[in-house]
Amino acid sequence: MRITLHHSPKDEIPKCKLDGHEMSPNQVFHAVWKTNSELEERNEFDFQPLDLEIWWNQVISITLIDLPGLKWTQEKSDAEGPGSDHRQKIKEIILNNLQSHRFQLLVTLDSDELTKNKVVDFLDEVFSCDAHTRSSSWSNKAVFAMCKIDKILKDPNFRSTSSLDSFLENYHKNSMEPFLVYNAPNPDLEFNLQSSVQSSHKESSTVFSKMESHIATLEEEE
Repeated sequence: MRITLHHSPKDEIPKCKLDGHEMSPNQVFHAVWKTNSELEERNEFDFQPLDLEIWWNQVISITLIDLPGLKWTQEKSDAEGPGSDHRQKIKEIILNNLQSHRFQLLVTLDSDELTKNKVVDFLDEVFSCDAHTRSSSWSNKAVFAMCKIDKILKDPNFRSTSSLDSFLENYHKNSMEPFLVYNAPNPDLEFNLQSSVQSSHKESSTVFSKMESHIATLEEEE
C-alpha cells in the first residue's frame, strides 16, 4: 500500500482518495479491510499496491509505503513449495520503491533472538551487505519495532531486568534499538521492561530525534 500525505492548511478534516476515488476515512478503512480479507480468503498475494492520498492540515507531506509481507510469503513457500515463493519479487519491489528515493525504513521484528529474525538477513540480501556493512547500507536508515513482546513478558525466564538486557544485547551490539510493542502487558513485569529499555545503550528519545532530523532533512531537500 502506498500512502501519500499532503499537508493542506485548508483541510481541517482529512480528505482521502483511494485508487482515485474520493472516500471518507471510514470508507477507506472498510475498503482496505475488504480487499485484504478477500485476498486472505483466496490465500493469494497481490503485488499491485493500493494508492491512498490524504490531504490534511495535521500531516507533513511525505509518502509511506507498506511493503509486501516477507513472513507471509516465506511461510507459504515452506508449506506449498517453490512455486509460491515470492521473495525475489518482493526484493524487486523494495529496490524499485527505495533505491530511487530518500527513505526511512520501519522494520518489524518478531519477539525473538536477532539471529532468528529472518527479515534482517533478507534486507541484507536486498541491499547486498552483511552484518558488518549493513549500518552504512540500510540499518542506519531504519527504525525497529519488536512486535508481540507480550510473549517475552509472559515467559518466566524474563522476569528480571538483567534477562531482558541480555535478550536485547545482541540487537544493541548491531546498532539496533527496537521499540517494544505489546498488546496486553503484565503490570507486574512492565517496570522491568521500562528499566531495561532505559538502561539500553541509547535512550528512546535518541531514535525519535534521528527520525525527526531525517524527515526534516528530506523536507529541506525538496
